[in-house]
Amino acid sequence: MGRRLGDPNDPLLLFVRSGAQHSMPGMMETILDVGLNDTTVRGLSEVSGNADFAWDSYRRLLQMYGATVLGVAPDLFAPELAQHPEPHELPLVVEKFKEVIKGAADEEFPQDPTTQLRRAVRAVFLSWNDERAKVYRRREHISEDLGTAVTVQAMVYGNLGSDSGTGVAFTHDPATGHEGVYGDYLPNAQGEDVVSGIRNAIPVKELERIDPVSFHQLQDCLLTLTKHYRDLCNTEFTIERGKLWMLQTPDRQAHRRGRLPHRRPLHRRGGDHAGRGAGPSDRRAAAHPGLPIGVCGEHGGDPYSIHFFDSVGMDYVSCSPLPRAHRPIGGGTGPVRATLS
Repeated sequence: MGRRLGDPNDPLLLFVRSGAQHSMPGMMETILDVGLNDTTVRGLSEVSGNADFAWDSYRRLLQMYGATVLGVAPDLFAPELAQHPEPHELPLVVEKFKEVIKGAADEEFPQDPTTQLRRAVRAVFLSWNDERAKVYRRREHISEDLGTAVTVQAMVYGNLGSDSGTGVAFTHDPATGHEGVYGDYLPNAQGEDVVSGIRNAIPVKELERIDPVSFHQLQDCLLTLTKHYRDLCNTEFTIERGKLWMLQTPDRQAHRRGRLPHRRPLHRRGGDHAGRGAGPSDRRAAAHPGLPIGVCGEHGGDPYSIHFFDSVGMDYVSCSPLPRAHRPIGGGTGPVRATLS
C-alpha cells in the first residue's frame, strides 16, 4: 500500500484483532482505524476526497478504543451521536467523544499512533481472560492454556461510496447445503454498521446487479475455497472503490463442526470435481446442523430468538450488550506486517 503509520498526508490505518488458534466469534476484542488522530484525520480526508468518511472513521476509533482499551461504557457515546446525527457534525461528535473519554477514563485519548497500537494490542491479549471468552472456551472444550496471538492488518474501506461495501459469503446455503453464493452485503458501509443494527444488509446475490465484476471475482474465490477445503466455507470480504479484498475465512474447526449429517456431491464445473458438500435430506436435519449458535451482538435475552432456538433444540448464546439484533458481517481489512520495538 505504500503508507506509513502516523503519516500526516497519507496515513496507514490498522485493524487489531485476535488471532487465536480456534475461532471464538464475538468473544475477543477488535479495534478499527488505529492510527487516526487530529492530524491524520485531515490527511485521510484529503487522500480519500471524502471528509465525512474520514471524520466518521475517527469517530469509530474513539468509540471502540474508548470502550475496549480505556473501559468507557459504550452507552456513554450514544447520546452524543444521537444529538448530532448529520454528517457535517462529525467533527463536533469527535470532540464530544474525546470529552466523554476524558470524563470517564480520566485520561486523554492518545494522539500518538504507536501508543494507540501498543495499547490496542495489549487490550486484545487481555481479552483472552474476559469472562465471556472463558465461558465460551469451557462450552467448546478449548484449552485455557492456548492463549491468543494478535493480528494487525491494514484497513480497507467499504464506506467510501456506492462502489464500496462489505459482506460475508458462504459457498453453500448453510441451511440446506445447496451450492451457490449465499450471505449478506451492505453497500457503502463497514461491518460495524450492521453490528449496530442501524441498517439492514441485502442478500449477497444482489451484488451481481450492483457490481457484477466484483461479484464474479467473489464467485471465483468461493469456488477456490470449495476446491481446497471440500466443504462448506464462509468468508468475509470488502469492496473498496470497485476492488475486491478477501479478508479471512474462519478456522477449519468451525467448518468441521458445521458439516450437516447428510451429504451429497457438489456440482461439477467444467468436469472438475469441486469436492463434497453438505445437504440435509429432511427438515429435521436442516434444523439440526450441529452448529454452535452464537448471535454475535444481538441484544441478550431477545424472547423471539430464544423461543426459536429452543424450538429447534439449539443453544442460544448472546455475546454483546448492543440494543438491537443484527446479522454478523465482516469488517474491512487487508494484510500488513507490523513490528513493535
